[in-house]
Amino acid sequence: MAQRVPSTSSASTFGGLWFVFQHADNRFALWISSLTGKEELYLNDALVAVRRKIALTSVHELTLNGSKYSLELSTRNMRRGIFECVLRENGHPVAALATEYVVPRRGLQSAIALVGTALVVYLSLKTHSSFGLAGLGILVWATLSYAIVGRGSGYAIRSIPTRESRET
Repeated sequence: MAQRVPSTSSASTFGGLWFVFQHADNRFALWISSLTGKEELYLNDALVAVRRKIALTSVHELTLNGSKYSLELSTRNMRRGIFECVLRENGHPVAALATEYVVPRRGLQSAIALVGTALVVYLSLKTHSSFGLAGLGILVWATLSYAIVGRGSGYAIRSIPTRESRET
């Protein structure tokens, strides 16, 4: 099912990643579901390709007005949510975008989760609680700590130099 193509690139955990490029009076857009691996390629708001692929690299190719275009998506760092999408015309990179999942106060969030988990485990051992109850306590603690300290987390998208310009 075709989606409404945004005018700019965007990313969210549940809404997926949109890489949008303006080049040679055309708008190329690649949407990727971060949950299912589904990929949709749009050219000037028209859906031209759909596939489901879970891999570290994915390439979509099309020919337009005698030029061969490709959009190459690469996973640079899965843990940090770093994805890179490069638009190429006749094999030469013309634009590139990168995402990164940004977590402010990562150290504080980790410390709170660790201390809370230790506290829940200690209390469950002291009171002879079941493992299920301890697991529920850890889940509740993690959810609360993320809700309080994890605000402001999310994807950031930025333009990056194309590889050819980085190598020179």
